[in-house]
Amino acid sequence: MTKDNPTTRGQLLRQLLVFQFKLAMDGIRDVLLSPISIVAALAGILTNNPDPSRYFNQLLELGHQSDRWINLFNTHNQDGESATADDFVREAESIVRSELEKGGVMPRVKRPTEKPEIQSPEKGD
Repeated sequence: MTKDNPTTRGQLLRQLLVFQFKLAMDGIRDVLLSPISIVAALAGILTNNPDPSRYFNQLLELGHQSDRWINLFNTHNQDGESATADDFVREAESIVRSELEKGGVMPRVKRPTEKPEIQSPEKGD
């Protein structure tokens, strides 16, 4: 936000949650890419491929594309050409808002303290 239009507490909370979601995705990606990069480099070294860095370079390109998709620090231009994690978050947010307006997915969760009425046996038997 700008100085003319300051961020509200709710907007800050949303930004925090989105950032944490993106950090988690980035971390999972890093954990997955680490062993795959070793395999890609070994495949290039051990095969008789004229370009031993071929697989590794393909992995780097995949990492670059996933970096643009995650857009962790909002540095990539929102040109609308390809989907990003921000689009995913906006869609999920829209679904949640829609469900809340309709009364939620699980209306029973709204009143967890309510107990079903138990019929007492009739006296006089």
